[in-house]
Formats: sequence, structure tokens, C-alpha cells
Amino acid sequence: MEGSHTRKPQPLSAKEKAVLALAITWVAGFVDAVGYLVLSHIYTSNMSGNTVGVGLHAALRSWSEVAREGWPILMFVAGLVFCAIIHESGKRAGIVATSSITYALEAALLAAFIPLSLAHLDGGQVRTQSAPLFYLMVALPAIAMGLQNATISHVGALSLRTTHVTGSLTTLAEALAVYMFWLHDRTRGRLRRRIGIVLRLTPRQKSAQALALMTGSWIAFVAGAVSGAVLNSKWQTHCLLPPIALLLILAGVDIVRPIAPAWAKDVE
Repeated sequence: MEGSHTRKPQPLSAKEKAVLALAITWVAGFVDAVGYLVLSHIYTSNMSGNTVGVGLHAALRSWSEVAREGWPILMFVAGLVFCAIIHESGKRAGIVATSSITYALEAALLAAFIPLSLAHLDGGQVRTQSAPLFYLMVALPAIAMGLQNATISHVGALSLRTTHVTGSLTTLAEALAVYMFWLHDRTRGRLRRRIGIVLRLTPRQKSAQALALMTGSWIAFVAGAVSGAVLNSKWQTHCLLPPIALLLILAGVDIVRPIAPAWAKDVE
């Protein structure tokens, strides 16, 4: 129709994005726990642990172990790069729903990991004489976690990474300190009279919002790890099906309500 305009999809608000970030943080904890249990104690999400392993084995001149611990780091970085390329390409092409691509790819990588790992499980761990096959199995979830980590990096003004919690704990501690000072300043000498008002204002206070988000992020990661460990003991790597289903749902959400659109900042 003449004069009609194509309406751009409404991006997720910062609050909605926070809920989504907690959901995929749960996925990361889940995948990291399953990978750790199945892939001979290799982390596929927590690269700090693998980096320490590289250093320890380098000191012992155990070069095969250096390669084994270093490989997931390389694949995680590859996932980060792939994700950045997807989002930048989408931005240049005017494609809004680029997060749907990265979540779908992440789901596909985890789905490919299931039959490969099941074919070589022995006593709950992958055992194979083929080094290339083992490295392929490590690469699949590590690339998936790299893709995820770069898909959401901010919620509002807050920096948030969904595949590890060290940064979240740092921000949590800083936010707690700021909130304690804010609480003290507004109740000093008038605690009984002011505490009710101050608590009502707390949800709008930025440090309290950061504290809630980072605490939620840590809890989501732990909950994911618990879920992954428990379900892996029952279903082996079939247990990755729930995280895969969640990722596909989020990919669909991105098509309807963009998670990280190239043309818009977070909507507060």
C-alpha cells in the first residue's frame, strides 16, 4: 500500500534481555558440567581453568597435555570470532535477527556432539584412540560456548558474559559495596523511619539492579552445572537435548523480538 511503512520489530528491553541472559547462563553451566564429566575434565566454557592447565603442564614439559588443555581455548576463541563476524556481517547487511543464527549454530554443534560422544562413551567418559576424533568432540561444545559468549555481552549499561562467572562475581562485589554505602547514607540516624522507603526505592537503584543480575547469573550457572551433572548421570549426553531445545526457542524469540539488533541499543 502506498504510504505504508515496514515496521521494525521491537527489540527486547533490558529487563527481558536480563531474563534471557540468565537462561543462557544456565545453558553454559549445563554444557560446562557435561563436558567436564565426559571429556576427561576439560572445560568447554570456563577457559580460566584450561589456561591454568596449560601453564601447569608447560612447567612439567608435558606437551601433549598442553595441547589437550590449549585446544578448547583455541576453539572457544574461534567461536568468539565466528560470532563477531556473524553480527558485523548482519549489521552491514541490515539483518536484525543475527542472534538467531548464532543460537541455531550453537544448538547444531551441541546436537552433533551427542551421537559422537555416545559412540565412544566408556564408564561415563569419552575414550578413543583417535586424537583427531577426541579433538573434534572437544571443539564442538567449545566453539558453541564461544558463540554464546559473544552473543550477549551487555544488559543495559552492565557488562555480562554468560559462559563464566568470574567477572560477574567481581561486579557483584562492587555493586554490593556501592549499595551498602547508598543504604547507609539514606538511613543514617533514621533507620526505623527510613528503612521502608529505602527498600521501596531499592529496585530502582542501579547498584541494586547490578547486584540482582550478577547474583542471578551466578545462581543460574550453578543451577546449570547441577542440572547437567544430574541428568548426565541418568541420560548420558542425551541430557543436552533440553539446552538445545532452549537455544532453538531463543533463536525463534530473536526473529520476533531481536535480542541484539544492529540498529538499536538496549531499550530501557
